[in-house]
Amino acid sequence: MDKTIEIDDELVKAAQEATGEADEKAAVEKVLRQAVELKKRPLDGMLELVGKVHLREDYDYKASRSDSHDPD
Repeated sequence: MDKTIEIDDELVKAAQEATGEADEKAAVEKVLRQAVELKKRPLDGMLELVGKVHLREDYDYKASRSDSHDPD
């Protein structure tokens, strides 16, 4: 099924560079397929970690933030 759509030339070039595809159509199709696949499995691998990752009792996640600051 052919579609005619307008896509920014720079975006198409970036897709070609990212995918290694010389053909514009192939590059756009590859990027779209990858985007759809990512949406299908947003937590790929993460669910397998449930119950396997344990943090130290004294771990302070707030202290490790780079944007933390002392309000005083």
